[in-house]
Amino acid sequence: MTLDTPQTDSSSPLVDQLTGSLGSLRLAEDGQLRFYGATSNLHLLVSGTRATTNTRTAVSRVGVQATLDAAGVGHLVDAELEDHLIKLYFCWEDPSIHLVQEDLFYRERLKCKSGDYVSKLYSEVLVNSMCAVGASLTSRHCVELPEPLVDFFASRARALLDVELDSPTLSTVQSLAILSGVESIRTLDARGWLYSGMAVRLATDLGLHLDNQVYVDAGIIDAEEASLQRVVFWGAFIHERMWSLYLGRPVSLDEHAITTPPCVAKVGEQKLWRPYIDEYADFDFPALVDPIDELHRNNATLCAKMARIRDTLYSDSVVSVLGAQQLHDFASGMRAELAQWHKDLPESLKVDLASVSSFYVPHVLQLHMQYHTVMIIANRPFFTATTANLPDVAFSDPMVGPPTCTDSARAIAKLLQIYRRLYSFRRINIQAVHLVFTASLIHVLNACEAAAPSLRNSAWKDLEVCQQALCDLSEGYHSATRAREVVTGIQNELLRAKRESMKRSAAHGTGSESNPTRAKRRRSSAWEQPAGPVADHGHDDTILDPALNVIDSIFWSEWTRLS
Repeated sequence: MTLDTPQTDSSSPLVDQLTGSLGSLRLAEDGQLRFYGATSNLHLLVSGTRATTNTRTAVSRVGVQATLDAAGVGHLVDAELEDHLIKLYFCWEDPSIHLVQEDLFYRERLKCKSGDYVSKLYSEVLVNSMCAVGASLTSRHCVELPEPLVDFFASRARALLDVELDSPTLSTVQSLAILSGVESIRTLDARGWLYSGMAVRLATDLGLHLDNQVYVDAGIIDAEEASLQRVVFWGAFIHERMWSLYLGRPVSLDEHAITTPPCVAKVGEQKLWRPYIDEYADFDFPALVDPIDELHRNNATLCAKMARIRDTLYSDSVVSVLGAQQLHDFASGMRAELAQWHKDLPESLKVDLASVSSFYVPHVLQLHMQYHTVMIIANRPFFTATTANLPDVAFSDPMVGPPTCTDSARAIAKLLQIYRRLYSFRRINIQAVHLVFTASLIHVLNACEAAAPSLRNSAWKDLEVCQQALCDLSEGYHSATRAREVVTGIQNELLRAKRESMKRSAAHGTGSESNPTRAKRRRSSAWEQPAGPVADHGHDDTILDPALNVIDSIFWSEWTRLS
């Protein structure tokens, strides 16, 4: 909320600006437009107080090479390999979290490589960041370059980033957001989290979070750049929200400070998507309409809901602001809100889980996985909630908790089966690892703890799908290996706890079987792990505190603190 001061005859525009509460974009020393809020006083800079020409100069090719040589990554990268990795990035990574406009990127790249042209839409940091992602998706081995290729290109990007941060531009925001995903691939979560936060901070530095139409009307920026700014901002926004979900941490930018409108699909333009693996690979696949703009818009909307869920159900506050009933009502309301979001998706983003022959672009399938993951997160705190442990809560919505978590986890398994049928799991956006991880936890709990045999059996089958997906993903993503190890460890812990419980019951004679031999035989058949993910029972390192309830350790919730 801003305070509007009435203008008097004696006041001037400068005085009004001085006493006002709104900031503005101003030309900084490096020639870039940067946002300064009213409290900084720098928003008062007027024309003539500094150079109005773009003083940013591109690091020369010699300078780039010297920087890379100093970092030990100055190897010559073949142009054809670079093109190949960039194509992989645009095909499999960017559409799920859209950051780079492909046509503008190639246009600016051609200009910069043709001479001494300087562009704020292109840099070698951006190229190497994209190549690092592409390196995780390629099947090629380059004997002339250090391996793993992901680390090689990430090191190149980091070395050049340090120079570029002296005068960051729009492409720097893109680079930081992409690098945050690269560090997730390498399981360097702290660095990835920092890069994601830096991308959002730099986006606000450039004023990307603000509605830029007034600057378009004033001729300060053109319509093309304004549109790209919105794409880049919402891409950085989505990246940070996904990191917040992944690590369970608060976001850095309050949504109340965001005034830039959502991305709008370009009217009359229809982009086609085809899977790309390699120039030499023969992939017989029909061209599909690519709804990348609609997906980007709806993904941002979904991510906004994710932040509300984290802040309410998973608050870091020591003292809960809301009671158990209020938290249950919030979960119920959010379940309905998410279901409405899903129902309102345009036809281009819908998926028929019952169809065995339909074609979908991979990013649409991943959007639905993300939706079901958010649905699980919104309901998971009530997975073990009952009238016994929460007597004061009126469970007015029977779908809150296990029913919704189970339904969404099943849906993710079905989506994974569709994805595997169409593309295999070798190539998918890095964020998919956490989505599969989240579904796996529900499946492993149902497989080991559910009372109904039919639910246990279906959960084992779905768990097998998820574990196989994580296994395939681990070929390119180290984080998938870690997720699979965690799921397997929890599975072993739950099965061990179940066996110990049965042994105690048998020892105290509380079992319903009078024949110990028969009881032992029935226990082994009832809880023997069926065909599917094979647990490593030889690895008995306890991953959970044995003093805690295993289920509550996995599904910690806000309401557990109310007692």
